[in-house]
Amino acid sequence: MSSTVITKKRILFVLPGFHIGGTIVSLSNLLSLIDVIRYEIDIFALDASGPYKEKLTNCKILDDNLFFSSRLLGKNLFRLSAFYFLRALRMVMKNVINNTDSFYKFGANKFAKNHYDVVISFQEGDLTEIVYHIPAKKHVAWVLSDYKRYLSLSGNRNELPFYKRYNTVVCVSDYSKRIMQDILPEIRDRVISIHNIIDYTNIRKAAKITENIEPGFDTNIFTIISVGRIDPVKQFEKIPAIAAKIKKCGVPFRWYLIGEKTDETIRQKIFENTKKEKVEAEFIWLENIINVYPYIANANLLVNTSMSESFPLVINEAKVLGIPVIANNFDSAHESVEEGKSGFVLPIENMAEKIIGLITDNSSYATIKDYLSSYKYDNETILRQIYMLLES
Repeated sequence: MSSTVITKKRILFVLPGFHIGGTIVSLSNLLSLIDVIRYEIDIFALDASGPYKEKLTNCKILDDNLFFSSRLLGKNLFRLSAFYFLRALRMVMKNVINNTDSFYKFGANKFAKNHYDVVISFQEGDLTEIVYHIPAKKHVAWVLSDYKRYLSLSGNRNELPFYKRYNTVVCVSDYSKRIMQDILPEIRDRVISIHNIIDYTNIRKAAKITENIEPGFDTNIFTIISVGRIDPVKQFEKIPAIAAKIKKCGVPFRWYLIGEKTDETIRQKIFENTKKEKVEAEFIWLENIINVYPYIANANLLVNTSMSESFPLVINEAKVLGIPVIANNFDSAHESVEEGKSGFVLPIENMAEKIIGLITDNSSYATIKDYLSSYKYDNETILRQIYMLLES
């Protein structure tokens, strides 16, 4: 009786680091479901520190690299000296000679012995300049942001020379795919879209961990929640004005914002607008929340005010927890919100009226809750797309 031996494909994901953010959450979700019989996964991070380092499953995390790493964890004096010398050399080659190819090719030799089938640059930006030097049969660039907005924040540098070296460029929504193709038409035929994996099993488990919920989180009245980093693109400073319109109609509610104060200007604007609109009792900002899922699961409504998003992760997380959604009218929202079924996509100036309608019309709200009670995020289709990418 013969047995079939499965030869695993070797895959390397390269990412900036293990700190909390959309990139590491997306990768963590993907790894939690990947077929470990078919694939052997290595992870290399430019910065090998961060809280998510111990949370990634189904993978092997590689040591730092003197040529590629942005930071060394070891305290060996010789290695540190070599690291700082090479970093200075890299800066000279980048800023004076304007060519780092030979530097990264030499550093990539350390990876050659692993004989990777696929190497993936798992974030836009500097990674795309580096990762294609690592020897592999196939190179993939994964773009997790709105590429147009990313370029505007990074000085609109020309990244076409880097992306032209990749076999495939993956964007996380049809919208972000179109943006990428419009900006870099020369590579449009190699740009595809694959939605992010949502680990809804662990999300639902995490939502049941309620012992550390803030005492001030009161869900006795209609509870609205918004979640995200404090960043201009999220437009959280506009929430107090929406809340004021709801309050003016005499509808009881409470609106919670969960987000870290990463942008001091926006932080101040949120506080100023809260006072200006006189909604200090109705609009409450919770910081330093590690597990957001019990808050989402115990709310009545999630509101996303973002200007743009490549893939609205929190919207899909709310849906798998059975929570209706209202989202600003950005393009990728239409890919995640089934209009009138799981929620609504509409301009910010129309949100107050829609929220008031949901609070006061029990039948309309109940219809959405009923739809979400049997909602299932389609990870199976996404995994098939990922496997096709890795096998082709």
